[in-house]
Amino acid sequence: MAIRNDSLEPWIDRILTDALRREMDARGSLALVNDPKDADLVLQGRVRPLIVRSRSFSSYAAALEYSVTMALDVEIIRASGIAMPLDATMLTETEVYLASADVETTRTHKTEALRRLSDLLASRIADSIELMALPVVDGTADAGAAGTADAAADPKADAEEGA
Repeated sequence: MAIRNDSLEPWIDRILTDALRREMDARGSLALVNDPKDADLVLQGRVRPLIVRSRSFSSYAAALEYSVTMALDVEIIRASGIAMPLDATMLTETEVYLASADVETTRTHKTEALRRLSDLLASRIADSIELMALPVVDGTADAGAAGTADAAADPKADAEEGA
């Protein structure tokens, strides 16, 4: 897992990498390995420059809220060497955080917002990886389960299978 930080936000690549590790560990169906040569899939990408905007203001023009937008470019590389980029629109999200007269409090709120964004985007990346791992049958990822349910509901199909 290699995430590059192309933003000016320090440590955002590590925050995102930690979120990805936690998400993959929690799912159990995805195992992390130390050496990319031993992996079935290798994840690599970058954090694009963050967009921070003022969202609301007080009566004397001080910012009350900010929004931060995090966007990722991520691709999954199969062991065969085929690279599959993930949809960038799926990996772009915005979070609002409170401003404060205290700079450190505002910074803490921003960091918390970035952690929430990292958790959300890590979940979307893990979902995409799990979908890639499913076998594709007749153009659908879950056709096997649907076909089994249809066969069980259709006695005519059971008779044909028995013949």
